[in-house]
Amino acid sequence: MILFLLWSFFFLNENPSSENPNSGKIELKINNLKNKKGSLLICLFNQKDGFPDDSKRSYQNWKVQPSSTIVLTDIPKGQYALVIMHDEDGNNAMTYNYLKFPKEGFGVSGYQPSLLQKPDFQKAVFSHNQKLTSLSLRLRY
Repeated sequence: MILFLLWSFFFLNENPSSENPNSGKIELKINNLKNKKGSLLICLFNQKDGFPDDSKRSYQNWKVQPSSTIVLTDIPKGQYALVIMHDEDGNNAMTYNYLKFPKEGFGVSGYQPSLLQKPDFQKAVFSHNQKLTSLSLRLRY
């Protein structure tokens, strides 16, 4: 009986530290970070609905300390678009000037968006199909 219990413990239980083989990490290299004030708000979208500004419709979102490199872990393989905002004033939202242009830095995966147009989901989509996907994003202030 004791041998059966030991066998079942070692061979039937999954290793809790093993990673999901269908997921990986996304490494973000942030270029042009103006300062380390406030937070970086990151939204990862796996659908067009809600992109780029409805974080409730994003697949996942994070609030992290500003840094030039950020690693998002346990992300299932798939197609995604990413938006990042440097929330310098800590209000958890984009702050605009009197002309309705963003006052805080923002970036989008895949391309440099225009200040005059909302970022386009199709242009921002990237494939995450490896254990590590590296993206370089330039923040625009």
